[in-house]
Amino acid sequence: PMAIGCIGWLWLYNGHFGIISGVLIHLGLLDGPFSFLAYKTSAFYSTVVTDVWIGTPMVTIFFLAAMQGVPQDLYEAAYVDGASRWYRFRRITIPQIMPVIVTMALLSSIWTFNSFEIIWILTEGGPRGATTTMIIDTYKMAIANYKFGYGATRALMVVILLTVFSLIYLLLLNKVNEKFKIK
Repeated sequence: PMAIGCIGWLWLYNGHFGIISGVLIHLGLLDGPFSFLAYKTSAFYSTVVTDVWIGTPMVTIFFLAAMQGVPQDLYEAAYVDGASRWYRFRRITIPQIMPVIVTMALLSSIWTFNSFEIIWILTEGGPRGATTTMIIDTYKMAIANYKFGYGATRALMVVILLTVFSLIYLLLLNKVNEKFKIK
């Protein structure tokens, strides 16, 4: 599914027969074909848009499930007390779904850090290293240059780095849980 989605985005970003370039030319915003993945800045933002597009459905489902799990009687009591929609959202919904917000922020950060397929399919880390991440660089070093030991060492460093990041994040999660009195 990830590869198919990325191939679809390759088609959208193509300068000569891609939909985005064609629409922008038709609207008069571009003079001619523009390949979004051929230039450093546009390639970076194009991969970010693709990554967000691929990750958004799962995060949305988690948030929807969390929001549906908030007891209705809390909203009813706040409504009877005269609370506005914004106040109910800020004082009831956000604290109730805070564990899901924090968990999804952690998972999204890890998934983004480990993003390989999207970048590799769209740009292979180019142009001129604009979309090269530590994961892409490790892959190129290990596979393309046949330096498997170096690649394994860098992969281990990624695991250690993500472990430290996750532990710090979990410590912050505990502080957030204490602040909102969430068990």
